[in-house]
Amino acid sequence: MNEHSILAPSASPRWLSCTASPAFIEEHERELPEQDTRFAVEGTIAHDKAEQWLILGEEPQWAEEELDGGMNHHIRGYVEMVEAIGGDTQVEVKVPLFYLPGQKGTIDAATFSPDGKTLYIDDLKYGMGVSVEAKDNTQLAIYARSYLEHTQWRGELPELVVMRIYQPRIIGERPTRIWSVSYKELIELTEPIRDTANRIVAGRGLVFAPSEKACKFCPAQTLCTAHTKSLFDEVAEVEVYNNPEEIPTPLNQVIDISFPDAALLSPEQRAQLEAVRKPLEAFLKKLGEFNRENPPPGYGLKPGRGSKKWKDEEAAEKYLRRQLGKEGAFSQKLLTPPQALKALKSKLTDRSIKHLEAMIERVEGAPLLCTEQEASKALAEEFGD
Repeated sequence: MNEHSILAPSASPRWLSCTASPAFIEEHERELPEQDTRFAVEGTIAHDKAEQWLILGEEPQWAEEELDGGMNHHIRGYVEMVEAIGGDTQVEVKVPLFYLPGQKGTIDAATFSPDGKTLYIDDLKYGMGVSVEAKDNTQLAIYARSYLEHTQWRGELPELVVMRIYQPRIIGERPTRIWSVSYKELIELTEPIRDTANRIVAGRGLVFAPSEKACKFCPAQTLCTAHTKSLFDEVAEVEVYNNPEEIPTPLNQVIDISFPDAALLSPEQRAQLEAVRKPLEAFLKKLGEFNRENPPPGYGLKPGRGSKKWKDEEAAEKYLRRQLGKEGAFSQKLLTPPQALKALKSKLTDRSIKHLEAMIERVEGAPLLCTEQEASKALAEEFGD
């Protein structure tokens, strides 16, 4: 199998449990849906800026097209966190992975404390959709052990390894998350990772193990029989077939789902279904997108609900001005805080951001259903506990 990107540290939450997924993804590479790269491009820009800033030791003189006050403000917080250690920092350092030396991973920042007793591994996460924890984060643990094993560190091994994530754009959460372990604990925690990687490369005892954590960012989830079956098994008995030739006809012999009245479910049943609601919704959304491009038997396409726009805005403006006057022809509405920050991004400074933030109040949204652990964490974040 191609080892280069299949066993990437960032994908370790998937392949450490679902050991059959790397080979499955490689086998179906040509069938995988296209990935949305918009946010990846934004993250790359943020990382490039952070790298320049840390290497230079001060904020660079950005070109006009690089002026983004919001992004620069977030990166400043990350840079200040890294520089506060006071040691020598290696930035965007590429290291061979301890479990697969032929493959490399890139560490955003690695710093030894001035006394050499603590190693800091820092990771900038610029995404704002999914909050990433540092504790028990296998990607960080892989980076830390790989750095210690394959860099030319000549001093004694550190007593403490501190792994940190800086994710500034998650609303309502602290940007810094920290996980600290001793060097001995790091070795004990990461040794099973090497064993699992060796089994995957050798193709021994591979299993599909679908779960919300493993499947969330899997590029092959819409093609995976095990993932589909795990979702529907919680809702109804659904027989899933691996090969199209095995599927009996007519279609209603394959899937016969009846949904109960939610009010009649027991608390235990509701909890069981709630555990798969989000991944099921995500799956059904991707299924709908796939079906629009490849309509299944018995389905077709019809025109969607479009919108209307002026063929000639200038001509329309003249007509409406004559009929309604200037005030009647246009509607004006104050920009929302997010719209204002986006519009002002090239003019924002730390001072102006603080000035804007002083004018903004947070409107509480409707409560979101979550697990008891997530609720406890949210309360701890709110009260600074």
